Amino acid sequence: MAKEVIGDACAYIPGPRQGDKARYHKIGIAMQEGDRLSLKLDTLPLPGTGWTGWINIFPNDRPARPADPRDQSVGQSLPPRAAGASGFDDMEDDIPF
Repeated sequence: MAKEVIGDACAYIPGPRQGDKARYHKIGIAMQEGDRLSLKLDTLPLPGTGWTGWINIFPNDRPARPADPRDQSVGQSLPPRAAGASGFDDMEDDIPF
């Protein structure tokens, strides 16, 4: 069974001064596999921003799509080269300056 992305993980950061607008900063994603929940963190807010450590999960607006590591649309590999070829042979000899 593949993990299903259920939403964005966001940190609530209050405004720096009284009356300033608070904001939510996306810090990762939440996933579900069966009855298990997982949280993938990409970043954390800097100290001193007022973050209290709470993470909120907001449902995605995008259609659900299972994460499949064999998906070819995500990472395309470069075309194969001959062994030992560095790619410098394909460059022009003249320098344009």
